[in-house]
Amino acid sequence: MPNEALTVVGLLVRTARDLGAQLDREFADLGLTSQQAAVLVNVYGRQSSSSELGELLSIDSAGMTRLLDRLVDKGLLAREPSETDRRVKTITLTAHGRDLAPALPARYESVAHRLESALPAADLASLRTTLEAILRARPS
Repeated sequence: MPNEALTVVGLLVRTARDLGAQLDREFADLGLTSQQAAVLVNVYGRQSSSSELGELLSIDSAGMTRLLDRLVDKGLLAREPSETDRRVKTITLTAHGRDLAPALPARYESVAHRLESALPAADLASLRTTLEAILRARPS
């Protein structure tokens, strides 16, 4: 019989997968994944670099490159040479990306609202504290 911590790990993995699937369904009609939408939301209103976005979204360099490639192919992002460092490409939204980005946070909020509806506020606050502690405890 697995110990309690192992059971919790399994539940966390299943929960993360389920929430990811719910988020992906929210964006499917736009032809986006939740990760692609997260990039657009985080670039909206500012310029960014691939490394900044990767760090912010916890995506490795290769994964971020593929993600950005897909968004460029969809006409939502552009990569432009940085004015301060020629080795860096600045990530900006295209006109189509700027039109789409403001509507995306509400779709994340829709999934969050379902979670909020399923848990009392005290449990949700406790869960947040617990998840933050788990993230702080991970190896560097």
